[in-house]
Amino acid sequence: MTPSLNDCAEKTASPGAILVRLLTADCPGAVAVIELQVSERPTDIAPFFEQFASGAQRSFVPDQLNRIIYGRWRSEDVVVMRTAANRWEIHCNGGRAAISQIMDDLKAAGGTITDSPSAVLQPDQSNQDPDARIVEQVLSQALQSCRTLDAARWILSQQDGRLISLRKALRSGNSETRRSAWEIVRRWKEFARHLTDPFRIALMGAPNAGKSSLINALAGKQRAIVSEIPGTTRDVLEADIVFNGWMLRLADTAGIRDSAASSIEHSGIQRAMTMMNAVDLICVIIDATNPVVDEALIRQLQSITVPYILVWNKSDLLTHSEAHTIAQQRTNIHRLLTAVRDVNVSAITGSGIDQLLVAIKETLIPQEPENDCPLPLRGLWEDLAECK
Repeated sequence: MTPSLNDCAEKTASPGAILVRLLTADCPGAVAVIELQVSERPTDIAPFFEQFASGAQRSFVPDQLNRIIYGRWRSEDVVVMRTAANRWEIHCNGGRAAISQIMDDLKAAGGTITDSPSAVLQPDQSNQDPDARIVEQVLSQALQSCRTLDAARWILSQQDGRLISLRKALRSGNSETRRSAWEIVRRWKEFARHLTDPFRIALMGAPNAGKSSLINALAGKQRAIVSEIPGTTRDVLEADIVFNGWMLRLADTAGIRDSAASSIEHSGIQRAMTMMNAVDLICVIIDATNPVVDEALIRQLQSITVPYILVWNKSDLLTHSEAHTIAQQRTNIHRLLTAVRDVNVSAITGSGIDQLLVAIKETLIPQEPENDCPLPLRGLWEDLAECK
C-alpha cells in the first residue's frame, strides 16, 4: 500500500523553518493545494521555485501579492499564487504522483514537511473580519470540491477580495447596492455551483434508439450495456466526462415506451420520467432511420422547463432517398417539440459527437461572466436574507 504523505511528514518544525503543508485532503482528487510558508522572507526564495516555469521564464519566482500565475512544475500544469508576504500556494493535479513530486522538490530545497495546522505560521485571526473568515472557508471548500483545472482557475480568481465585497454588499444598508449584489447572485449562482457540481444530463428516448451506444461514445469507454434487445437498460446508469473544463454527468435511462415487457422495465421507465425535472439538460435520442417519440415522453417534455436537445442518432445509416422519405416524420416531431438544438450523430462512427458536445456546453453555459465578476460560490450567500 502506498504510504500516506502525512505518514512521511516531519511532525515538528524548528523555529524559523520553511514549512510545507498539503492543505487539501490527503487522498487522490482533481486539484491539490500545497502551501509554502516562511517565518521571514529568506535571502533567496528562488531555490524553492527552481522547477517552476511560467511561459518562457524558467525558475520563475512569484513575487507579486495575489497575482495568479499559470505555469508548469516539471511536467505538471500548476497555478501558483503568493497570498501573503510569507506565504505561497501551489495548485496542481490532485493525483498522488504530482503532489509527491512537488513536495519532494520543496523538501529538497530546504522545506520542512508538516501536517500539523498548529505548526504553520498563521497570523493572529482573532480580529479578522468575519466576512473574510467566511470567504476563506468558502474558497477552501470550493477548491477541494472542484474537479478540473479550469474550475480551479475560476475559483482562484476570486481570491482578490471581491467575494468579501460581494458579501458585504448583499446586506448593505444601501438598497440599490444590495439589489445589485443580489442580482449578481441570481445571475451567476448556477454557473458558480457547477464549478464544483457536475451538470446532469439525461439521455432519453425510445428503446433501441441508441442511448447506451451514444453514452459510450460520449464517455469514450464501455460504460453502458449495449444490446439490440429493447428494454436492456432498466435503471439509470451514469458516467462523468469533462468537456472544455466542465464536468458533465451523463445518465443513460430506460427506453420509454407504453408497453413495458416486465415490472422491472416499467419501474425503470418511471424512474427515467421522474428524473426529467432533476437534471440540467435532456438529450432526446431519436433513431434517425425510424423517427418515433413515445407520446408519454412528448407530453412530459411539453410540460417541463428543463431545456432539451433533439439528437438524431444512426444518421450514418440513412441514404439520401431514405432521408427524403422520412423528412415529414421529422417535421411532425419538430411541430410537437420545441428543442433548443438539433444535432445529427452516429454513435458507431463518431460523426456529430463533437458537435453534440458543443451544443450541450453552449446550452448549459450560454454566457460566461466577465473576468472581474464575483462568483456566488456555495456557502457565501445562503445564510443572508435575499433582496427581491
